[in-house]
Amino acid sequence: MPDEAAYQVFNYVADCFIHVPVVGRAGGEDDTCERVCRAVCEQLKIKPVVFALVGLRLHDEKWFLAGGSRPSTDKKYDFRLRFKVSFFVTCVNPCVRSTEVIGVLSFLF
Repeated sequence: MPDEAAYQVFNYVADCFIHVPVVGRAGGEDDTCERVCRAVCEQLKIKPVVFALVGLRLHDEKWFLAGGSRPSTDKKYDFRLRFKVSFFVTCVNPCVRSTEVIGVLSFLF
């Protein structure tokens, strides 16, 4: 539905904005950045083990938004990995299969 309210989130792999529908009452007043990240992860088929590593930031800005922040349909967002890869690789839990980590990192970069 073209008139449906949605958040615009930039997908760096496809080099375009994807639309995440607004949920909740009163035009998304209950929505959070965390819920939008979860929706993007589901849409892009990113596994839950990686969810804590991604976040939203305002498009073309440096700082990430807190998970409990309220997104706005008037702004554009970037869906990004919140840590530098070198830092992340040294902190990876050995229980996580390396192929899964490599797959996610290659998807996000």
